Amino acid sequence: MGKKIFWLLVVLAGAYCALLYSPDFLFKHSVEHRGFHLRSAEPLEKPYGELLDKVAERLEATRLYSPGREFKVYLAGPGSLYVLLTPFCGDGKGCTYGMLADRIVLPFRTPEEAGLPLLVRQTLYDLLQEKLRPLEYAFLKDWKLEGYAESVGGESVGYTPSAVCGRDDVPEDFRLLLEKRLVVELLMTDEKIGIMALLKGPYAYEPAKARMTQRYCQ
Repeated sequence: MGKKIFWLLVVLAGAYCALLYSPDFLFKHSVEHRGFHLRSAEPLEKPYGELLDKVAERLEATRLYSPGREFKVYLAGPGSLYVLLTPFCGDGKGCTYGMLADRIVLPFRTPEEAGLPLLVRQTLYDLLQEKLRPLEYAFLKDWKLEGYAESVGGESVGYTPSAVCGRDDVPEDFRLLLEKRLVVELLMTDEKIGIMALLKGPYAYEPAKARMTQRYCQ
């Protein structure tokens, strides 16, 4: 009995690994545009070319993106399918596996539901996983990764830097995201630090945050 259970678990684990490696059979509908391969379990109503063009334009500005680059984006929708395909991601807004064929899994049914900033963020994570060794990426400080992604993705466009000071009616999670963005931008502009040097370098958050706060919150 014990051996049967053991081999059953081995078979189930193997099947799950195979699913994680190649989930395409669950996503029978696809749209391709400018290197983006959108895959969905439900029919996609339109090509989303305009939105994907904007994503590519944001990425091109970073110099990390090359025109021939391809991305697989799985629109799993909210719920069990997304959870099933993202066992190693704690972020409920999206998961990027750079080592699994540049795969991006999103808990949304359409790119429009995800939105431009989040699409930029997840594809940017994919590009950075390509540029960095696995351990380098795994141990990146969150503020560097999230701050740079926000700087490129632009979710906080329309808010003045003073929104980070806590005096405006800004949700706390968004304020923290804006704070990380401003810290990264301060280091990159004031000290002329390139993104790869910033990601790999021993830069500390609190001193840079203090400088940023002094600039915008006086």
